Amino acid sequence: MNEFWKRRLRKINPLTWAYIEKPNLPTVLLVGSARSGTTWIEEVIHSTSSYRMMFEPFHPDKVDEFRNFLPYQYIRPTDRRPGFVEPVSKGVHGNIRSFWVDQFNGRLLFKKRLIKDVRSLLYLEWLHKMYPAIPMIYLIRHPFSVAMSRTRLGFPAELNCFLQQDQLMEDFLQPYSDLLHSKWTQFESHVISWCVENMIPLSRIPVGEYCPVFYEHVVQDPSTQFQRIFTALGTSCTPAQSIIEKPSRLSSPSTNKSTNDRVNRKWFDYITASEIDNGLSIIETFGMQQLYNLNSEPVLTAEFISNLNYECTLITSPKNNISHIQPARNTGTEEIKKGHSGYSTAKLHFLSIMLSIFGVAWANFIAQTTQFGLAFSELISMDVSVAFSSVI
Repeated sequence: MNEFWKRRLRKINPLTWAYIEKPNLPTVLLVGSARSGTTWIEEVIHSTSSYRMMFEPFHPDKVDEFRNFLPYQYIRPTDRRPGFVEPVSKGVHGNIRSFWVDQFNGRLLFKKRLIKDVRSLLYLEWLHKMYPAIPMIYLIRHPFSVAMSRTRLGFPAELNCFLQQDQLMEDFLQPYSDLLHSKWTQFESHVISWCVENMIPLSRIPVGEYCPVFYEHVVQDPSTQFQRIFTALGTSCTPAQSIIEKPSRLSSPSTNKSTNDRVNRKWFDYITASEIDNGLSIIETFGMQQLYNLNSEPVLTAEFISNLNYECTLITSPKNNISHIQPARNTGTEEIKKGHSGYSTAKLHFLSIMLSIFGVAWANFIAQTTQFGLAFSELISMDVSVAFSSVI
């Protein structure tokens, strides 16, 4: 049975709405960027205990209580306006019932409440100050993997949502105004969005008050990482291996259950060399190269993040001049959906090396056979070096 019919059957499943929830249930919060693997982690956590699974209850397009929120809403930590406080309070206390929020419920009775959300990162500090006792798992995944997944699924890159929030621009993003106003491909725009979404909570939430988890580490060593997760939640559970290996309900149909398929750099096959270079420059501009670079695995460990004072090390202004980043034409989603046949950075690097070797060998041959050869060899060597240094 495909996912379309499964979702339709969920709507007539009485357990998605006719459940019994006791007041004052312990609540757990799982957050991360959209397409970072939060649904997979949620399902594994849910398999070990009697949780009410609240699926993205803060979604402004799906939940009526949040219809006045922006897709990526920013709230200052001291803001106590009822328009923010009341809907979030209803969500945190489980007072929202809808087919969207409860679509994955399968139990009649619950002992705990598990909130999985991808829209609250820009007000995560505010949320944490409002409800400091709620354990929080923060999932982080490579920005290129997140951006590629969003682009292939046709997610809009809503950079204007950042620009239209005066307080957000004033508090964090004014130094990046030119970058946010520039024209980018869909992929590059989603990399920018990922940087904004994660830079702000990582730079503001006090260390030790949340559990940072890297998606790539969970895939590579699920036993250790889920032990960290359950310890942060105040329990000790061992999820079944079959549950861990099962792709989430929202995974692409082509997703393989193997760890290599979940972690490998698929984006190399779908994005251009220019997009890779621009993406890396964007990451560095936002100071997020401390987390990820061109490698598929994170630079830091989650344990190191827990002891890192991001308020000092992450940026409040751009780390470097953004003028060297060349915004590419906006190709939309079709090119990535079909796959890109262009050369990757690694292929260009290999090609440049081979051509350089050929050029030097040819110049040496000319130099040995004619008086004119020496000058000619210097000219070719210089041209080869200049030409391919720009490629690399």
